[in-house]
Amino acid sequence: MNSLISNLRNEWNIYRKKNKKTQAQASLDLGWSASLFNQFLCGRRPLNYDHIIKIANYFDISPTNIHPEFNFPRWASIDVSATSSGNPPPSKKKTYLTHAKERFLIWCDTPIGIEYGPDYQKNTSLPESESSFDANPAQIQAGASLMCCVPEESTAANDVYFPVPSVLWIINQKRAMRAMLNPVKPRIHAESIYRVMAILLT
Repeated sequence: MNSLISNLRNEWNIYRKKNKKTQAQASLDLGWSASLFNQFLCGRRPLNYDHIIKIANYFDISPTNIHPEFNFPRWASIDVSATSSGNPPPSKKKTYLTHAKERFLIWCDTPIGIEYGPDYQKNTSLPESESSFDANPAQIQAGASLMCCVPEESTAANDVYFPVPSVLWIINQKRAMRAMLNPVKPRIHAESIYRVMAILLT
């Protein structure tokens, strides 16, 4: 048996006994079809790095428990200590993209207002607790640094446990920068469009 599949089965058995989950339940929790996780366990579907990251995060283990030679050229995880609501976090660790081929920094020497994109209202529903933000968009303060990457490099950066209802984009139009909240890359004419991965205030 493939050692990767064997490791996956061992970790699944530990998780299943502890959490009383079925394969179908786990697969749906991961955002997949009810049968896909079983296909991985049986070796009928190959596991790629994104699958391993998702499963490891779901099991709350290191990806190396499944793939001992797993290379972390782009991924890292950080402990989640609290939530803004006071509820328990959905996972003890948050996986994030540490770097991308086209990662770069934009320094805000002037404030940038945040506007809503063309798909924001249609595809994004914010919790009631965020209604004040919804009514009054924020702005990025002068002095902040924006860690950005091209959209193609960021598509796999979303963590199954921490869904992002909308994404912050920087729209570069003839040297004028705009910041836009939109669930997908805005379909507007611009010299370039970047996804903001982090805002650094120090």
